[in-house]
Amino acid sequence: MTTEAWRPPLDFFENNPRARELRGACLNTLATLEKVLKTKNRTPFIPYLYRHHLLDLYSQLEMADGTFQELGIEERMHPDINLDTSHPETISEWIAGQLIEYLGPAIDHLTADDLEPIVNRFYFYLK
Repeated sequence: MTTEAWRPPLDFFENNPRARELRGACLNTLATLEKVLKTKNRTPFIPYLYRHHLLDLYSQLEMADGTFQELGIEERMHPDINLDTSHPETISEWIAGQLIEYLGPAIDHLTADDLEPIVNRFYFYLK
């Protein structure tokens, strides 16, 4: 799988309605994950002070999880994908399938250091 070197052209996802819809859902999810990252990255991070803000963000992630499920996304879809030759719909499903595992309770246990590479990696593919 060649994932690090591949970057889609700007209109790559726009020509396929499902790919465009999944890309939008992924970008919304990444924006919420980025807010979680910024909240967890505050110095000093005192969980009980920011708990109400994180709970609001977690509810947004739960809604994103529902959106992905409605779109038929499952965790780790297309594990053997070749980004250089795959269809936009397949790539957007792959990205969504990677993100979906961070939309449940596991997000609460991730540190900012765990979350930052995830957010940066998938923004790279979608922007």
